[in-house]
Amino acid sequence: MSELKERMSLFLIDEENNNVFKHLAGKHDQRTHGNWANNDITVNDSGSNLVFRDRVDLQLGSDRYQSDIYKAESEVFDRDSGTPPVAPKRENFDSYEAYEKAWTQYSKNFDDWQSSANDLQVSELGKKHIDGTVKGIKNLYKEITSSDWFIAEFGDGSRVPELKIAVRKSGSFAGRHRWGIKISGSKGYQEINEILIHKNYAKDESTLIHELAHYATMLKADNKYEGHGVEFARNQLFIWEHVAGKEVADNLRQGYLDKGIPV
Repeated sequence: MSELKERMSLFLIDEENNNVFKHLAGKHDQRTHGNWANNDITVNDSGSNLVFRDRVDLQLGSDRYQSDIYKAESEVFDRDSGTPPVAPKRENFDSYEAYEKAWTQYSKNFDDWQSSANDLQVSELGKKHIDGTVKGIKNLYKEITSSDWFIAEFGDGSRVPELKIAVRKSGSFAGRHRWGIKISGSKGYQEINEILIHKNYAKDESTLIHELAHYATMLKADNKYEGHGVEFARNQLFIWEHVAGKEVADNLRQGYLDKGIPV
């Protein structure tokens, strides 16, 4: 295996079990790009001053707190989700065509149920922006990442590729932060820094803040860290306190502590 392939293989798992690739990056100020436009384009070097390739080197393959992070957040941001629809069984249908028709209807009902169950806006900022669309998510992230408190803690994104946002209609994930480079024969060298949100979670503020906290952790990192490690948990608490208030952050902090995460 070549050195490049060996190095890429070290980062095949991102924060939500997706690909992370080796990256070589220049410098820009994301606030000068379209959806992130801001009249103040002064570069602020808060957060880490490392170039992007060195940030990738800091992400560890281990992620010992991942399951506990998920459990704590699920318990703290509880939903009255009701009863999910029941999947049809093949033996209950005389024909495969009838079974397929029932399964198609079940899939639609399940998507509707999951979307309704994850319709959760915690903060006034969330209620202002979150509407299940890419535009709503971008506006939420823009208001947060352009805030003085965010820039003072994490920087302005000037040393990483522009953050892209997308909502996906399929996939077995709620959200993902994917970053690094991808080299392919058809597209060549691609810089990647994106947050992907499943459409069924596009109204769930807890998922949106969780993924933004991954981005913030990448911006701030200057030492080895795990995807869902203590640094990530503390950064998410910091964001929640500024977005939704001390009570929400304290509730999540206690949830982390109850799961043995030393925040």
